[in-house]
Amino acid sequence: MLVKFRVKNFLSFKDLQELSFVEGKTNTNKDRFIQTEKMNLLTFGAIYGANASGKSNFIKAIDFAKRKLTDETNFVDRESYFKLDDKCKLEPSYFEFEIYLDGKYYAYGFEIILSEDKVVSEWLVELTEAEESIIFSRNLVSQELEYNSVYFNTSHSSKEILERMTKENKFERQLYMYVAREFLMFPSNLADGTISLYDHTIPKVAMLLRKSIIISLGYEHITFYNDIIEDDVRKNIVGILRIFDVGIKDIVIKEVEVNFIKEKYSSEELYRLISWVETHKKNAVFKNLDGFFIFSSIDNTIKCYTLKFVQINNVEFNYSQLSDGTKRLLDLIGILISKNSVFIIDEIDRYLHPLLIHKLIELYLGGAKKNNLQLILTTHDTGLLDKDFIRRDEVWFVDKNNNGESELRSLDQYKDIFDDKLRIAYLEGRYRGIPKLNSYCARDII
Repeated sequence: MLVKFRVKNFLSFKDLQELSFVEGKTNTNKDRFIQTEKMNLLTFGAIYGANASGKSNFIKAIDFAKRKLTDETNFVDRESYFKLDDKCKLEPSYFEFEIYLDGKYYAYGFEIILSEDKVVSEWLVELTEAEESIIFSRNLVSQELEYNSVYFNTSHSSKEILERMTKENKFERQLYMYVAREFLMFPSNLADGTISLYDHTIPKVAMLLRKSIIISLGYEHITFYNDIIEDDVRKNIVGILRIFDVGIKDIVIKEVEVNFIKEKYSSEELYRLISWVETHKKNAVFKNLDGFFIFSSIDNTIKCYTLKFVQINNVEFNYSQLSDGTKRLLDLIGILISKNSVFIIDEIDRYLHPLLIHKLIELYLGGAKKNNLQLILTTHDTGLLDKDFIRRDEVWFVDKNNNGESELRSLDQYKDIFDDKLRIAYLEGRYRGIPKLNSYCARDII
């Protein structure tokens, strides 16, 4: 689970900003948080702010940190430092996750000079009540390295790799957490052949950050349809869709020729996906504007299925024929049917009616604690700002100061004198994070 995330010198965030899932002073909806050994963790967070205030940039910061962990950054990322101050170009950007995993608390982070794609430092520590217990900490500038040998098998070369990555310049663009995960996941790489990926702290933390945090910045779907060819999975999704009155009575699967899909949508991504299914014997989904194509290995033969959506009079529609709102809902249903995940969604209200958004989040909150889920979203939907529906410590505001720097604030930092009219108070600007409309410019134009 995510406890906190911190970022500095990234896009519109110049100074250090922090988002926390730790329970605040709020006394309402106390059944919503998840109890852990030292603290209660929230399952929901909503970020409000004007257009261009930095809401999406905060999500992009989490996305960049996750992509760096998978070594999937690109040249565009080199210009993601705070560009309104020339000094920031050569100053380190800071990213840190605090997480809760298997009854323990960890902080993992790194500093990087984005303009040069050069890692400056990286660390993983266990957070205890008394102190921070370093698992490893490396500084590539001073070449200083500290690590706890308990976490490194003496017969295993992972320690040697850590030392080399700290002292040799050719590794300055890679994170050890990326290399460690890749190296330790295969038993053949282990000297004694007995250490499993899921018995080792370092790769377990890496896997949580890489796999359990699911981000949608635009049109990416967060619903995984790998198992939708199973009748019970489709039945569950259809039941949810009926709650939202989008006209879908059923979802049926139809087999399509694999060669036809290969010819029509020929791409490296598609061929790589099919190869993965052949190797791992698991389902995988190829999604584009036309719809979903589920590839499955059955008796060592690759099969492909697509989805049809049944509406009035049992008429079947392709995915491409659905409304944008229905497509968006399908992409978001994952927050209702998943477990053990952190969902981070930018502009969740895109294409969706406010009442539908309210119901979607209501259903999510009803099952989040049981399913060990967390949801962070950005939105302009002020209808959620109801003290009986949302906790004060679940609301955040992003606003830009006069220097163009985005600042993140929790509603819990403000006095509660306006809580009975929370929506109105926000729109009146009492918590900032609203557009500053210039009526004088309008007079000159209109």
